[in-house]
Amino acid sequence: MIYKNIEIWGADNVRAAKGGACPQKMPDEVADSLSSWAPAHSRRNIGMELRFVPISGEAKLTLSTKNEGDINTLYLFFGTQQSPTVLTVTYEPQTFTIALPERIEYLEKMAKEKGLAFSPRVVRLMMSASPVVIHSIEGDLRPPKAEETPALRGIFYGSSITQGSHGIIPPIFWNRRTANKLGVDCKNYGFAGCCLVEKAAADYFASLDDWDFMVLELGINLVGKIEIDEFRERVRYTLSTIHEKHPDKYLFCIDIFHYGSDNGDYHVKVDAFRQVVIEEAARLASPYIKIFGGETILPDDLGLSTDMVHPGIEGMIEMADNLSRLMRPYIEKYKKFSQS
Repeated sequence: MIYKNIEIWGADNVRAAKGGACPQKMPDEVADSLSSWAPAHSRRNIGMELRFVPISGEAKLTLSTKNEGDINTLYLFFGTQQSPTVLTVTYEPQTFTIALPERIEYLEKMAKEKGLAFSPRVVRLMMSASPVVIHSIEGDLRPPKAEETPALRGIFYGSSITQGSHGIIPPIFWNRRTANKLGVDCKNYGFAGCCLVEKAAADYFASLDDWDFMVLELGINLVGKIEIDEFRERVRYTLSTIHEKHPDKYLFCIDIFHYGSDNGDYHVKVDAFRQVVIEEAARLASPYIKIFGGETILPDDLGLSTDMVHPGIEGMIEMADNLSRLMRPYIEKYKKFSQS
């Protein structure tokens, strides 16, 4: 969304807070219709970016965290290139000054030669989780133009694994790395512990038109909550609803990723949930619905952190390598079609 003279990538709404504006992923009416912790997660900033292009001079952003005691670390990129600068946002408002790098002309030349999807003139502040308040934006700035950002945009919907838990820093998250490898953009709709494959979420995604493909990580948050028949109903509604509204957009479905457990009964139910995702994706018999096995993307314990559920940094890297390889043929078709 456009807010004043910047873009808040991954946000669909802002709320008034502390005399400023606090971005959130969904409109209030959608967020509040979700269950469990999902309303709170939709108001966290994980996966969002503040994006703008300095026309001349410096940009000055005054930011704070919404809640006392919170910290949000913002990672600064110029297009796809990482800056060594990080912004540490705390409860007390602070003004941060940002200017284009000295070697911007070289970065532009490199981006053109390598066909990078982002212009290095696009400032990207990748946000962490805690809600941030934007108090003021100063400088000769504008939002990025379409040709300065990736032509294709994807939604990633899933659990804490999609949200990025245990990935440590947002630039390393598997969905953002996958998008970077494919030269596409990525919106993160990860809901830690509460990706419940709800009708309200499916209806919301179906109502959006600003995406070209969707990656759906389905199942892990429901294994201990509902039985197989109800899970099937939720998956069927989600896939049918989104596909009916967007029949020519790819839905990449991922069943439950590898996890480490010695619980045999749990394994049986997880495998049954995996089979549901496979069957429901196949039931629609569409060339635009693809199913990727979670254990193909994250194959073993080595990629997990010590809780044996969430991927660590090595796992995030492996997941991005594997998923980008699986998605690439379909993304390349999209690119050729959009250029024809």
